[in-house]
Parts: sequence; structure tokens; C-alpha cells
Amino acid sequence: INHLNNIIPSGKKSYAVDFGGSLCNFHRINKNYLKNNLIWIIFDKREVIDIGKKYLKGEKFHFFSSIGSMKRFIKSRNISINFFLFGSVLQYIDKIEKILKLVRSLNCKNIVIDRQPMLKIEKTSYSIQKVPFWYGASSFAVKLYNRRNFIAVLNKFDFFLVDSFKGFGDDFKGGGYYCKIFKKR
Repeated sequence: INHLNNIIPSGKKSYAVDFGGSLCNFHRINKNYLKNNLIWIIFDKREVIDIGKKYLKGEKFHFFSSIGSMKRFIKSRNISINFFLFGSVLQYIDKIEKILKLVRSLNCKNIVIDRQPMLKIEKTSYSIQKVPFWYGASSFAVKLYNRRNFIAVLNKFDFFLVDSFKGFGDDFKGGGYYCKIFKKR
């Protein structure tokens, strides 16, 4: 939270893109600790975005299920994005390079990775995430990045690691959950 508050300038409107942001979960959990001049641009699946548009109205939230429409919204209003937030979502994206190209095209200077599952030593690999029966009993393919390989991918887009620390979540075989803060050079 301290890193985010340092990124967010005081006084004027500031913007964050919460990629895979669901129903503004990060904001709702941390709103008492974040500066209150932050406007959230939430990107997620259409089903989630439809609920957000219906129940979370207001000037603090803008919801999108299409990268194209989100990008047009940002460009048409000449919005400067203070940071992109990826909260435990990048494991579901096979090629994060496409997303990093989007971040770069919007001239964003900061990336915040929250609760990202990563492998400590083993090489980047694919696995199956099993969801408990009380939460839908489904399975998803996930890409588990090796921590060093993950940093190297962001370095290719001129984002360099500022801080890294243990994230919320239990360790799993060969890995754990991490938070990482990147800044563009």
C-alpha cells in the first residue's frame, strides 16, 4: 500500500487499471489505506463487468470487458495511468507479453503485481488449478512462472523490479505467492 500511495500524486485525479479486477475487490479491501483521489478502470470478463456496472455505479469506477473499448476510453479522455494492477491474474494468461504491450502503449510507468503464484526454482510450467466444490468444482489451466523468468519478461518491456515480497496465500509445492512492484525506466 505504501508503494501505491507513493505512486499516486496528491490532490489531482489519478488512474489505475485493475486487470482482472472483478468487482473492485482490491479497492474495497484497501480503500481506507489508499489515497482517495484514485479512479479505477476495471477490466474483467463480461459477466463480472455487467454486475459491476449494475451495482457499483459512480465516478470512481469504470468497467470494461474489451481491451479495445478500455483503450479507446483512456485515449479519448487523455487519461494518464499511474499504475496497472495485476492481482493474482497473470497465471491465467498464456502470453503476458500481449498485456505488457498494452501497458507500454498506454505509457504507464508502474506495474503492481499482487498475490501472483510463482515457482521458486523450477522452470516456468503449466499446471491445473482445481477449484473446491463449494466454489464451483471447476478446473483451470494456469501458467506458473519461475520468479526469475517472470522478472526477465518484464525487463524486456523496460520495467524493472523495485520491490518484491511475500504475498498472501499458502506456499505450494515448489512455489508461493509473491507481490512485485515494477517501474519503467
